[in-house]
Amino acid sequence: MGMSMRITDAQLHVWRPDTSEHPWPAGTHTFSHGPSMSAEDLVTLMDGAGVDRAVLVPPSWAGDSNDDCADAARRYPERFAVAGRVPLHAPLTATQLAELRDRWGLMALRFTFARGAAAGWMTDGTADWLWGAAEEIDIPVFIYAPGLADQVDVVASAHPRLRLTLDHLMLATDWRDHELTEPIAQTIALARHPNVSVKASALHTFVTDGYPFRSLHSRLREVVDAYGPERVFWGSDITRDTARYPEAVRMFTEGIDFLDERSRRLILGEAISTHLGWSG
Repeated sequence: MGMSMRITDAQLHVWRPDTSEHPWPAGTHTFSHGPSMSAEDLVTLMDGAGVDRAVLVPPSWAGDSNDDCADAARRYPERFAVAGRVPLHAPLTATQLAELRDRWGLMALRFTFARGAAAGWMTDGTADWLWGAAEEIDIPVFIYAPGLADQVDVVASAHPRLRLTLDHLMLATDWRDHELTEPIAQTIALARHPNVSVKASALHTFVTDGYPFRSLHSRLREVVDAYGPERVFWGSDITRDTARYPEAVRMFTEGIDFLDERSRRLILGEAISTHLGWSG
């Protein structure tokens, strides 16, 4: 590699244990990433992998609360920013949404449309208010919406100033190897919308080969070619598999040979920092 770069992880979680004082929603232990993860735990993991800072996403298994992420960002402002959640069932005006953004210090919003009742919220009208309100206050929105490319197409077309990012390339957590081909093609097709970006996050967890995860390289090249490195944000979601954090980083710093120095810098941090307005 050439010059050193500041690496920003676009997808990490912190959460507290399931206790009587702070109970998790029923049934969420089946998809949790472990009993707890503190800000200090993450800082240690990041330092060990050479990651400078990260965007924190409140995990759905611990109840979607912004509390832990916001607290981590207040205590480590040079290390963490927050892409937080707001309730979708009670529509908010743009002014109300801006007030919640400011209350929590959110740089972006993040929503999961992947399991349970939430899987239908992009299609049943529940989330309809969000797109216009977020567009009006110009706050980026990250969504995890596997299998919902058609609906994303509708939203991106109807709200051309909405800054929308598709997490995990819109891959479902239980898809592997050959099952990725068609979903990635659908994600690539959405690159025609200039207001849509993608998060190249947790990718090593979707394949069964080891580092440098060569089965991903040609697919990732198609994604970067379609979106450009300015609209591709690396993230690890490494709380799924903390032991492989250095490998998840090295895949992008040195394991992929088609990325030039500029593209690496953009994908590994400059692009998401610009997208969020995260200076410093």
